Amino acid sequence: MSDLSVFWQFIFLFLGLFIITNFLKQMVVRLVVLAGGNSRWGVFSYSLLFFPGTVIHETAHLLTAMVLMVPTGKMTIFPEEESEDRVRLGSLEVQRTDFFRATLVGLAPVLVGVLILFFLSNQVLSFEIGFGLTALKKWLQMAETFSWREWAMVYLVFAVSNTMSLSRADMRTWPVVALLLGSLTVVTMFFGWSSQVLEWGRRFLLIMMQQLVPTLATVVILNSAVAFWLWLIYQGVSILTGRRVHSY
Repeated sequence: MSDLSVFWQFIFLFLGLFIITNFLKQMVVRLVVLAGGNSRWGVFSYSLLFFPGTVIHETAHLLTAMVLMVPTGKMTIFPEEESEDRVRLGSLEVQRTDFFRATLVGLAPVLVGVLILFFLSNQVLSFEIGFGLTALKKWLQMAETFSWREWAMVYLVFAVSNTMSLSRADMRTWPVVALLLGSLTVVTMFFGWSSQVLEWGRRFLLIMMQQLVPTLATVVILNSAVAFWLWLIYQGVSILTGRRVHSY
């Protein structure tokens, strides 16, 4: 597999994961609303469904802040209503600090989430099954022999992958980081270090992507299958009731 192929597979799967998880959220909310609830109850249902992922998300923020000695305040892991049409799944109050530590604290849920997904999908579940419909067929065949422990791990993969997205507060330092990386690039080019630094960076990213592509493929397949069934259920209920629900 060429370096370019690995790169594009990683980008496609990573972006695809966040698109699919957002679609999953929409389907859960729509089904709850269609059943007679409202959008807030839909988001509450979504948060309860993925509660373990929310706990891991906020705990990742907290532990990273503690390691980096960043003062923290109140932490919540249960859904809270922020406004009439918005529910917050969880939160952690973090005091302002330098951009480096703030960036690491903000990125912690993604980094920790990816590590957990990597461990579960490769070391425990061993889902190195490739891509596409063939991969989905293999996954379904494996699922027939799962014990309750393996199903619990599948659920954890599902919950963690659906709660890795970052809030605006988590990403507030990204413009500064982009500026810093741009400045470092200019400096390395000025001193003639650019080729060596870029080669080190390329090798590191390639190794990381090669390790994570099978993991992301597993997670995308799992979430796609669930999203498809939720969509079918929504379409069926919508036809039977003659009602449709707009996006939230």
